[in-house]
Amino acid sequence: MKNCERKWVINRARSCERNLERTYERKLGEELSLKENRRQIISFRTRAILAAMVLFMSAAALSCSPIAWVKDFVGIGSAPVSAPRPSESIGEIKPAGEDQFLSGDFKSAKEPLLNAGQNGSLRALFFLRIIVEYGLDGQAPDPEQASRILTALANSKERLTQLALYGPEESKPIYTTALAHLYFKSYFAPLPDYGVAVTLARRAAASEFTPAMNLAAAIILTPQATQATEKLLGGGPSEAFSLIQRAAEIGDVLAMANLSYLYRSGIGAIKDDLIAASWARRAATKEQTTARCLNDLGYFHQLGFGVSQDKQEAARWYKLAADRHYPPAAANAASLDAKEPTPPSVFDGLEF
Repeated sequence: MKNCERKWVINRARSCERNLERTYERKLGEELSLKENRRQIISFRTRAILAAMVLFMSAAALSCSPIAWVKDFVGIGSAPVSAPRPSESIGEIKPAGEDQFLSGDFKSAKEPLLNAGQNGSLRALFFLRIIVEYGLDGQAPDPEQASRILTALANSKERLTQLALYGPEESKPIYTTALAHLYFKSYFAPLPDYGVAVTLARRAAASEFTPAMNLAAAIILTPQATQATEKLLGGGPSEAFSLIQRAAEIGDVLAMANLSYLYRSGIGAIKDDLIAASWARRAATKEQTTARCLNDLGYFHQLGFGVSQDKQEAARWYKLAADRHYPPAAANAASLDAKEPTPPSVFDGLEF
């Protein structure tokens, strides 16, 4: 019995000894890690001081304030865009057709904007792209021409950035939104830069420039963008909804259709077919609208969502959209008379 007790005591003592050794090793490791962290912090502080010295010396050499130098280098807000500061003030003359565009007269705006764009006006190209991509002038949407316009803007990246940074304040939202669109659609790199795009779009949207509000909301709701830059995007569906709602209230026809989609899908707000149909009607009955808006209203009438179900009324709106060579509308109209009608096709997403 005594031998057993002696063995138990010896084993217990050895176990305690091993536990003490492990505890000592852990504490020693923590102390070493703490020392390493302190060393890294000191090293970082040293580098930061050296960087600040270089910054002030560079600013002095350029004869400008350090704060201005930093703003020029960092770019707009926190977005990493930069361009050389021009030696003299820059800006573009407001192109003929811009006022008509902003007032919703897209048919009258298209031709003068096209002429100004051919003469090198970047802001004219910006507005022209929206008209041709969505057929706001009553013609069929032309994504290929819109893509060529975006390529032309991307080829003028430095000038576009200079205008966004140093141009007149009232025109900065136009160029800033154009840059945001190009970063979002990966015209400057193989992959989209969501962080830069959303920062630029938000800054332009702060001035209640409706194309920027539509774009910022679209970026925020892009799943890949949310996953890539969750901290930068923040807000989420509620922020996107607020941007679209405000743009629709201002009178932007694309925003009206976008708001109808958000209510129809329950994104950023409680799903409400009645309000969704109401905004779809407001968009479709504007004097100059898009084929998508016409098709959307036909969809609500065909299914009776938020309005009385009326296939004849649905067919009327589908025909108006199909006349603009909008493929979903033609398919929807054909399905109305089919023995086994298929569910109507409607665009799910934001246009910008």
